[in-house]
Amino acid sequence: MRALATFAGEQHERIGAHVRMHWSGIPEQLPGVVKTLLDELEIEARAQDLPVDRESLKTMLAASLRKHGVGKGGVLGEAMKQVA
Repeated sequence: MRALATFAGEQHERIGAHVRMHWSGIPEQLPGVVKTLLDELEIEARAQDLPVDRESLKTMLAASLRKHGVGKGGVLGEAMKQVA
């Protein structure tokens, strides 16, 4: 669990930068941005030999996105539901 917390801290700014660069604020675009981020985080976690599953990464990503103020009013929750 500690490894995931460290990883989350390391990725937080990267997540924010990615969203600012790739999401215009249109709710329909957010699931695609979230999926891309989740895929990239999964690749990075594997490269670091972190024992995390995709659901844990989704939870971490959602927390980071909330801290960045992304997807207010339920938009983030809906986007996360659409991403496998």
